[in-house]
Amino acid sequence: MVERKTLFAFIVRLTGKRSDLLAEAAISHVVSFKDKIKTITIR
Repeated sequence: MVERKTLFAFIVRLTGKRSDLLAEAAISHVVSFKDKIKTITIR
């Protein structure tokens, strides 16, 4: 995931190519930034 203005990025190693694994990994890592995140845009 990449923040658009500052280009802050974090990379998470996935255990497979399934979308449910991606969603689980993204949510578990975004939780640590929840006080700094206002919205998430998905393209």
